[in-house]
Amino acid sequence: MQTPKGKNHVQLFRRRIILVTFILVGLLVFISLATAQESDANQSQWPIGFPSADMHIENSVPVEVIQKVASYEAKRTWGNVSSICQIPCCDPNEKIVAFLVVFQLHSESDPNTLHTIKSYSTINGEIQKARKQYPAANAAFEEANREMEMLIREAENLKENRILKHQEPSEAGQIQPEVVRIPPTPQFKKAYAFREKIRKELTGAGQYGTVLVSARYDLIPIPVVSHGLPHFYIHGDVLQQKAKKAIGGNPTLKHIYFAGLLEQWYSFSNSEGKDVLVDPLKGKTYPTDEISELMPKKILMRAEPEIASKKWSILQEAIKEEKK
Repeated sequence: MQTPKGKNHVQLFRRRIILVTFILVGLLVFISLATAQESDANQSQWPIGFPSADMHIENSVPVEVIQKVASYEAKRTWGNVSSICQIPCCDPNEKIVAFLVVFQLHSESDPNTLHTIKSYSTINGEIQKARKQYPAANAAFEEANREMEMLIREAENLKENRILKHQEPSEAGQIQPEVVRIPPTPQFKKAYAFREKIRKELTGAGQYGTVLVSARYDLIPIPVVSHGLPHFYIHGDVLQQKAKKAIGGNPTLKHIYFAGLLEQWYSFSNSEGKDVLVDPLKGKTYPTDEISELMPKKILMRAEPEIASKKWSILQEAIKEEKK
């Protein structure tokens, strides 16, 4: 039989077990909620998902150096800018190759651009709006262009007829119509300006810029500077829909396999483990295990090691000089 003191010890022990259990359950619930919130936040920030790459490679360039290099080139090219994101691109083994560093250009004439960094959804929404407007804009331009061509043909015919009136019959067959230049009609100017405006909005040119920076010291530092957005922003939603059609579910972006501006593939996978490659230029889908055959052996940024090393040294020295 337990003594009153012994009973108190047992009750105290039970209370502690209950308290510890309660704390552990609460902690698990908190972690679960935090994880769910983080997942929701990522889904909100990147609706199509965000690509990853293995950073553990030889000759890797630190991420902070990549950002400095990209910012240096962006300021030289566009002036006042803000970095939006760094998009990792990989080789067929998911090893990091480069980063697409995206910038928002700031305009002194538009104060709003100086204080607000746009989200993915906002930028992609602008592009979707331009997509809907482009067919009408292009149709209006084509109509105005046909009218211009008709006016030019009429002017050429009039000029040719005037020339023929002053030629001998034997010379008339040798006369070639001359190119006649007439000023664009107001309708043509308006249609052309509108179509060019939509074209820029489709790529983000004039509002955004992208600097491709190599993530390895044995590659050329800055292979490409692009006046506009990468496919990630321009076609991301379209590529996700193509992936959904191919594998079903709600696919998210996992990797961007990159060998150059014309050789890149977006890898999507769904919750069931199914995956697919989508070519952003051709719009075609491929099995993921075909990436090694699809990618060329030589990537865009490849160079002789001593040449690449020299270019990195020159660039880093230039960045140091700029800060002095």
